[in-house]
This record gives sequence, C-alpha cells and structure tokens, in this order.
Amino acid sequence: MNFIAPLNISGACFVGRDGDLDALESLFADGRRLVTLWATAGMGKTRLATEYARRAHHAGASVAFCDLTECRSQADVVSAVSAVLGSPFASGDLDGEVQRIGRILAGRPRQLVVLDNFEQIVESAAQTVAQWLSVASRCRFLVTSRERLRLRGEASYELAPLSLPMASDDVSASEAVALFCDRAQDLDPGFAVDDENRDALSRLVHRLEGIPLAIELAAARVDVLGVWGLLERLTERLLVLGGGQRDLSPRQATLRGAIAWSWDLLAEDERAGLAHSAVFQGGFTLEAAETVLDAGMGGRSVLEVLQSLRDKSLLRVRREARTLRFSHYESVRRFALDALEARGEETAAIGRHGAFYARVGAIWAAAFQGTGAPIHVQCIAQEMDNFSMMLDRALGGEVDDEQATRALQAVVAMGPVLTVRRSADTQLELLENVLAVTESHTVDRVLRARVFRLRGRARLLRGRRDDALQDYRRALESISDGVMSAALHADIGVVHHQRRALERAMACYQDALSVLAATSAPRLHARVLGNIGAVHHDRGEYDDAITQYRRALGGFADVGDRRLEGIFLANLGVVELELDRRQDARVHLSRALSALEEVGDERLTAITLGNLGILSHLDGDLGAVERFHTRALGLLRTVGDRRSEALCLGRLGAVHGATGAEKEALELIDRAEIALEQIGDDTARRAVGLARGFVELARASTARVLGREPESKAHLTTISALVYAARQGEPSLLEQSDDARFTVRLLEEGIRLLECKSGADDVGDHTVLGVGPQANWIRPPGGEWTDLRRKVSARRVLLRLVEHRHAHPGIGLDIDALREAGWPGEKMMPKAAKNRVHVTINQLRKLGLRDVVVRAESGYLIDPDAPIQRLTVDPRALSSDATSSGD
Repeated sequence: MNFIAPLNISGACFVGRDGDLDALESLFADGRRLVTLWATAGMGKTRLATEYARRAHHAGASVAFCDLTECRSQADVVSAVSAVLGSPFASGDLDGEVQRIGRILAGRPRQLVVLDNFEQIVESAAQTVAQWLSVASRCRFLVTSRERLRLRGEASYELAPLSLPMASDDVSASEAVALFCDRAQDLDPGFAVDDENRDALSRLVHRLEGIPLAIELAAARVDVLGVWGLLERLTERLLVLGGGQRDLSPRQATLRGAIAWSWDLLAEDERAGLAHSAVFQGGFTLEAAETVLDAGMGGRSVLEVLQSLRDKSLLRVRREARTLRFSHYESVRRFALDALEARGEETAAIGRHGAFYARVGAIWAAAFQGTGAPIHVQCIAQEMDNFSMMLDRALGGEVDDEQATRALQAVVAMGPVLTVRRSADTQLELLENVLAVTESHTVDRVLRARVFRLRGRARLLRGRRDDALQDYRRALESISDGVMSAALHADIGVVHHQRRALERAMACYQDALSVLAATSAPRLHARVLGNIGAVHHDRGEYDDAITQYRRALGGFADVGDRRLEGIFLANLGVVELELDRRQDARVHLSRALSALEEVGDERLTAITLGNLGILSHLDGDLGAVERFHTRALGLLRTVGDRRSEALCLGRLGAVHGATGAEKEALELIDRAEIALEQIGDDTARRAVGLARGFVELARASTARVLGREPESKAHLTTISALVYAARQGEPSLLEQSDDARFTVRLLEEGIRLLECKSGADDVGDHTVLGVGPQANWIRPPGGEWTDLRRKVSARRVLLRLVEHRHAHPGIGLDIDALREAGWPGEKMMPKAAKNRVHVTINQLRKLGLRDVVVRAESGYLIDPDAPIQRLTVDPRALSSDATSSGD
C-alpha cells in the first residue's frame, strides 16, 4: 500500500533540480538508507523531497510523506508518522510505539519515509529515526532539515541554490530564470525572456542568489513592479520579498518568515554570533570573527558557535588555500543586521570590524610595499568587500576625525588591489571622493600622504601628469620616512620619464638611490635600478640598459615581486627586439606575460601582449599580430589607461593597413591620434601617425600589381618622407619612442620586400594557391577565384593556416587553435569543436584545396611545399575570372 500525504504548497510545476534528483537517487542506490537534505531557509528542500517522493511512488515504491512542521517532541513525531502509515497511535507507551512503527516499516520491502521539516526536533527525535533504521533494514529515510541529524550512517546532501546565468546568452538556460518565468507566467501567461528584460532578469536572480523562495516571492510582485522595478527595490529585500500565496504557511509566505523560523530555533549565543557576524560583507575568516564576535558568546568559543550556525545552514563555508571562509546568504545577513540593531549592539560590532580591518589592512599593504608578493594582493582582494564596507560606514554619516582616519586607512589598505586590478577611473573616483571628504579633518600626515600618492598614480594612468606631479609633491612635503620619500622621488622621476625629460628623470632616480643608501628596502632599490635601466634604454644605451634590468630582476626575484619582475622582463624583451634578438625577446616577453597574468595586472598584461604583437609583426605573422593587439585592447578598455589604449589602436591600424583594409586602418589611426592629442602626448601621437605608412605600402603594392609603377613609387616616396621626418630633430622621434623605431623598421622591411618582388602578385599565375586580402577570396591551384566572404568560419580557418605556414612552415595547428580561429571566443564542448573543425576543413578541400590543406601528427597545415600567392588587393579588380560561392 502506498501513502502520499497532501502537502500545503502551491500546485506549480517543478522546475530544474535534475542534478539534485540524480544525486539523491545515487546516494540511495549506493546503499545509503538515511539521506538528510539540508539547506538554509527557502532553498526548496520540501519541494525537492516531494518531487523525489513522487517519482519514487511512480517507480513502485511505498512512500510515506510526513510533514513535521508542527511537531515539537518525540511523541509528536511518532504520532505524525503513525498517522501517515495508517496505524494511529495505539497506546501511551512511547517506546512501545516507536518499536511498533519500526516493525510496520520492516514489513514493507520498498518503503521510503520522507520526514519533512525536521530541524526543530533534531535533539529530541533523531534517535527515534536511528531506532527505525536498525529495525527496518530495508526501509529508506529522506529527511529535510536546516540542520543535519548527525547519526551514524547518515548521508548529508547540502542543497545549493539554483543555477544562475553565466553569460548574457545563457539566461534562458538558467534554472533560476526558468523558475522565475514559470511563476511569473501564473500572473501573466505571456511573460518570457526577451531583449528588454534579459539583462535585468540575469541581474535579478543573481541578486536573489538563486534561492527558490526568494525567486518565487519576487515573481509574485512582477505584475506590479516589473523586472526592472524589482531589481531597483531589492535594497528593501526582506520587505519586497513578502506577500506570497495565501495558502502557504507564514514561514513560506515571506522570506523574513522563513528566516525567522530558523532564528527562533537558535540558542542565545548562536543568535548573538549570527547578529554580530552580519557586520561582515562578502565573508570572513575565523581570525576576523574572533575579534568581532567577542561579546555575547556565553561559555562557548567563537569557533563552536560558527560551527553550530554552519550546521544549522545559517552560514556558508568554503576552504580557501589553508583557511576556512564563512559567509551568509544576503537575505540572512539582512535579517541578522536588523536583529543586531534591535539588540543595541550594532555600533560596538561595527567598531570592532573597522579596527580589525584597519590593523590587518595596514599589515598587508606594508608587506606588499616591501615585497610586492602576490599573496598580499590576494589577501586584500579577498577582503575588498569588507574594506569597502569599512569605507562606506566611515563616510556614511557625520564624518569626524576618527571616521576620516578610518576612511583613509581603508583606501590605503585597498591600494595594492586598486593599483593592480582596478581601472584608473575607479581608483580616481574613489580617491578623489575620500580626499575631498576628509580634507578638513585632523588625521595622521603620513596616512594622508599615502593616499595622495595613490591618487597621483591613478592620475598618471589617466594622462594627467601635472596633477600627478602635484600629488606626489604634496605627499613628499609630509614625509620624513626614508623609504616612502625615496619611493616618491622615483614616482616623480616616472612623470618626467613619460614626458621624455630623461635627464630630470635620471636625477630623480639618483635622488631615490641616495635616500635608500641609508635604509634597507630591496624591492624599491630594485625598482629604481630598473627605472635607471629604462632611461638608458630610451637613450639607446642598450648594454647599460640590459645591465640595469638584470640587476633589477635579481632584486625582484629575491623579494618575490612577480609584478615588477614581469614589468622589467618585458622591458628586457623590448631591448632584445631593438637588437633584433627575436628568440631572446620572445622568451623574456613570454615570461613577463606569465608573471603579470599570475598577479592579475590587466594593464601591464595588455602592454606585454602589445609587445608580443610587435614581435609577431616583425616575424610576418599578421594573424597573431591582430590577435595579440585585439586581446590587449579589450583589457586596456577595462583599466582606463588611455595612452596605452591609443597606442594599441595605432598598432591595430598598422595591421589593417598591412593587410589592405585601408578604411579600417585609417579610422583606427585617426582615433588613436585624437586620443593622444587630448592627453597631450605629442611624442606618442607622432609615433602612431607613422602607422599610415602601412596604408601607403599596401597602395604601393596594389599599384605595382596593376602595372602602375609611377603611382607605386609615389606611395613609396610618401613612406620615405614619413621616415625622414621621424629621424629629424634633437632628440628625434626615433630617439624618443620605441614604437616609432619598430614602425620604421617594419616599413623599411616592407619597402625592401616590395622592391625585391618580381611578379609575385601576378594574378594570372594559376599554378599556385591564390589568397586575397583576409582570405576573402581564394584560388586553388589550377582553379578560379572563389568568394569566401560568406563562409566566415572557413575563411578564418584558412587565413590562420596560411599565416601559420608563413611563420612556422611544416608545423600543424591543433583542433583548439583552429576552433579559436574559426569561432573566436565561442564556448563549445570538445566533441562539437572537433566536429566543426573537421566540417570546415572538408569545406575547404571541396573548394579545391584537397592537396593543399593536409593533416600531420601536429595537426592541420598548408603543405609547406605548396607555393602561395598572397594578394594585397581584391582579385576582382585584377581579373575577370572571379566567381562567387555562397552557403
């Protein structure tokens, strides 16, 4: 006989959770007889257990579903279970009744008992379940609870939130969005994901943390507020997420009610611990908790209270490296904050929070200044939410001297992360606001000077050199400390260095060394040595530059500063490029890229990618050039380094010019020149302007193919004039800019190759593989020109193969490389990627390239013996044999 108890929940359909259902089935299939499904309020434990029970019932199991919400004692549990089993409480002997129910269960070979909402009777009734397990050896128990039973043989399955969208194109596939839409359609059958609400829905379910009850309660308001209105009002989370369906119990009808149910079940020290922990934002460590949660714990340790809250699913925990990190669901934190205020303990807890993070933040920031080790950036980054909260609280009300000090301490602590991982715009806005608010308050002079220095660096990244210099000098006026004074001399030197005032820069660096002679600061000493090397570099004194760079790198290796090591490895690689030692340059630049990616410095990573792009341009691998610069540009747009972004635009313009994409090239170069003019960097603007020479080079090549020799020579003369102008002046543009030197070198190499050609662009040579600009057109050996513009993936794959043949003849490209070439940035499963690549290769072979595109052990490649004719002009302008091929 099967038993299913009616549940007091809505009749809405079950959404998602397929993986959780499979996991429960696997646990029982592996022989587990007691599975506790546990999670915090609103996670959907009851609904999942109901669905599992329904499926088990349809599979032939005997199911007893017992709602224990109203139970408060062992007797209540026994009575509820006996009633569901159809055998009501028969006597007043509680032990006898437990044994009797055990015998009933033992007589049913395929019995599943679901005990729903067990948390309030864990202490009194857990052993009752243990007794039934021992008697009914074939019976299975599924328990839902906010707390584990902690019985021998128990398998606890923690129910996680619903899956959230990972990207804008993944919104509809998310379980959280699917649930929201399903419940919203109860009110508006036409509700669906569309272009207008897609982004808001994604942000909404993220803010709701994928908690099913929160999502359902929000969906119940969508007809009044709309998706965007819900998103805007989530600051009032516990008020907005109320007013559920009338047939739900009070604790199911509002998120506050669900959390209050858990709160009421806590002991006093647990309530104090949860309330005090709410002052943390973004999680906290045990060390932080032992400082902040030092009141109201009674006789138990902070660790014991945290463990108890974790066992009751009111705290989340994850292991990071060698430490545990605790965190809240935001709705639980908001409830606990209200409780903290009601207890009158909020001010004291906030004070302890601020004091703790002021202390550890100062330690980590000082350690980073001393060694530059990534671990200190990681420590600060992990606590950025707490530092931000500390700052917001300091500036959120009446700001006195103490609060002003707290604000400055917060931004100094955040400094390494702001410098390494945040955009210049974000840094600058934050620092200017803090300095403005705290300007009239009495604070430690050194502390304020540190913030001036941070703002100076942010201003320098935005191209505001005069303002940066002013900040550095204001900071220097307040500093008597030797190390920081030396650092500021070096910072001022960097401003002069960027202005190409090399003598003044060198003088500042020497001043820094003089100050450092009386103190010990190996990291800063190495940095100044590296900056002196950069002055030698810009003077063209390459041997001296290499010597200083190597001395600096030794110092960075000693202290473990991977970031500065990456910077000067990149500088060393650029010197090797200047000397045309390309293999050494590639080694140093690749090592630099690894170091900078390791520390997460996106700006410096982008600059190093740009240098690798220049190296690829020298090697003639234009496809790699474009990939390096495109990736660099994406990073630079997020960090706000306008100067480096403009230089990157100019380099991309050079690539487009070299491949005959004249319009795109000139647009990019124009944008770069305008940006650099706005910054006031005339040297960089003139260096970018040299990229127009690549457009002239492509025009010269096209004119030569068309037999217009005078026109070709005129374009070459224009290039010569650009180069001549770059060599003029004291100092010349070439002496001031390595970008200009590399551009001139590439242009002169292009002129040499063009003048050495003897009919290489003869479009009539049908015996070779012909490839037009960007592989938009191809002509197989012995064939006719075919239009590939609509076969986008095939064109991209072919272009990558052709460019790779030029740079690495005889070496193939694997599936991953060709997948990225044909479908850049697109995520796909390995099997799908392999299939797409094979289909595309077959497309190319059917177009006449069967004997040209071959397979080797290393992957696919263009036959190294097959001659290739690469045109810099659309073949339709040169011949009448071009045909079209569409999909």
